[in-house]
Amino acid sequence: IEFALFGIKRKHLSASTLLRHGSNKGSVELSFSLANKRVIIKRNLTRTKQGIRQDAGQIIIDDDKIFQEIVKNALEEDGLNIEIADNGLDGLIKLETFLPDLILLDLMMPDMNGLEVCEILKKDRETAEIPVIFLTAATETNYLVQAFEFGAVDYVTKPFKTPELLARIKTHIDLKRTKDE
Repeated sequence: IEFALFGIKRKHLSASTLLRHGSNKGSVELSFSLANKRVIIKRNLTRTKQGIRQDAGQIIIDDDKIFQEIVKNALEEDGLNIEIADNGLDGLIKLETFLPDLILLDLMMPDMNGLEVCEILKKDRETAEIPVIFLTAATETNYLVQAFEFGAVDYVTKPFKTPELLARIKTHIDLKRTKDE
């Protein structure tokens, strides 16, 4: 079976979707091959009539679990609602079911790096206008220039200063909301 994720065809080893009858809640399981590895992703979904959850807040797409928790805790303390994705593909799958106000994206990840994820997001009309801030340990100018060329609105280097990260996030969310009005 094949499925399209942001217009990219992927081969499924198996796929199943179960939505409870008469309910807007359900779950999805995707199982497929990526770079000769078997990937199984199970997710609970919250859907609106349009099939998109609008209240997701922000998403962190980063393969470093410790870093994910540090960023999530810092942002949740400031009242932000944070979702986590462990890699680029997981982030794209999550973005099939909800649209956040902002995406925090790691530049260097295995299998699908942040530039590839950003390029896919910016080519899709549903996600093209979501601000992407790269969180990266990379300080080389060519990576940072590429991030902007692929559609990022900003970048923050790791390790980051929490007040600076919060200020940048709030600024880009406010700009997006003003633009959306």
